[in-house]
Amino acid sequence: MVWFRRDLRLHDNPALRAAASGRVVPLFVWSPDEDGAWTPGAASRWWLHRSLAAFGESLARLGVPLVIRRGDSLAALRAVVRESGATAVHWNRLYEPAARARDAAVEQALRADGVAVETFNAALLAEPHEVATQAGDPYRVFTPFWRTVAPRVGAQPPSPAPRRLAGPGAPGEPLEALGLRPRIAWDAGLADAWRPGEGGALTALDDFCESA
Repeated sequence: MVWFRRDLRLHDNPALRAAASGRVVPLFVWSPDEDGAWTPGAASRWWLHRSLAAFGESLARLGVPLVIRRGDSLAALRAVVRESGATAVHWNRLYEPAARARDAAVEQALRADGVAVETFNAALLAEPHEVATQAGDPYRVFTPFWRTVAPRVGAQPPSPAPRRLAGPGAPGEPLEALGLRPRIAWDAGLADAWRPGEGGALTALDDFCESA
């Protein structure tokens, strides 16, 4: 099982790539109360709805459905493990304090259940624990920090999207049940200006690289 959070993409997704050699259950759990001070607002929820819709379509084209659940993340993960027969859970790491504490507790509980857990860096050139001064402290000045991090830039090429996925599947909830879209239609201009989803992100990246 791959637990997706803020990594709703097929390309350059190490957790998905590691799982893709076997049968895959893609899972998204809507649990905003677990984000602490980072609970998403209305515009973020609009973006998430569109991104989940686009990602679900991409996964369906590869042969597996996106399973959507609500509520406590650990409870949802345990339920889908039972229903699908998954023996391992993969996810890409998050770094906000609330997310780190939640993920550590989830990992410990799943391992106690006998489920293998693997986590990956999918967002940073270097993770916080990898970059420190000779004394072992965080850098406080940018220039020496950059001298340490710069050699990592471009060292790891992005991985391609899988061409096909297979999985046992599990029941889920419809995207509309999450209630992410605004009840009052204030969002018309957003759709004109932004294209949520992996396709829009790749287009924006290409535009940036051509003009930067």
